Amino acid sequence: MGRGFHCHTEQRDDQGCVVNTHEDEPKPEAASYLDVFADKRISALTAADVFHVIAEANVGLIFNATLAGVGNFGNNDDDDGNNDDASDDDAIMSRSAIPLLATAGSAAQIFMILGTYLVGHLTAQGWGRKPFYVAHLSIHPIRVILILICLWTNASSVWLVATELVGGLTGALGVVNAFMRADILFGSGRFNVVDGFQAKIRGIAATSSSYVLAT
Repeated sequence: MGRGFHCHTEQRDDQGCVVNTHEDEPKPEAASYLDVFADKRISALTAADVFHVIAEANVGLIFNATLAGVGNFGNNDDDDGNNDDASDDDAIMSRSAIPLLATAGSAAQIFMILGTYLVGHLTAQGWGRKPFYVAHLSIHPIRVILILICLWTNASSVWLVATELVGGLTGALGVVNAFMRADILFGSGRFNVVDGFQAKIRGIAATSSSYVLAT
């Protein structure tokens, strides 16, 4: 499965005797890297994943900082023009933020588990993968809007934590990304290569996004 080859196994009769070993069939050969990465479907999935990770990384930083009470996203420069975060009370996380952050993370993971089970069940019932992936990309802006509403209205931390449920649903629906890649690459022998490449690209996108926001 890892390489994405069609697996030929021995065929046995009712008595358990081997009737066909498939030894006379040619061994599968991996597709060329050019053919795999030139596939428009793989390129589209990678591009969509990169842009989603860029947005997700920034939203995650703002969410965590807001919930922890760290920073005010304004101009904290001192009179001499220096930005001394170490001496600024806004740079110190409050003790009450620890259970809030833990609750937000746990709620997102629980909702992600439930959502993943639901997606798997509906997929087994014959639902396609594209609707779930489109929903995965579409729900993220809704989460951003909810967080902005909480910030603009100075809503309580409970409402801010509740927005993580939407984030968990986004992650659950995003599971179909791996399924879609497996469908496209099955038989090519390059599933692991593309999977590792996308993981590396996602890491670079998340790091770059966080660096740009921090500067």
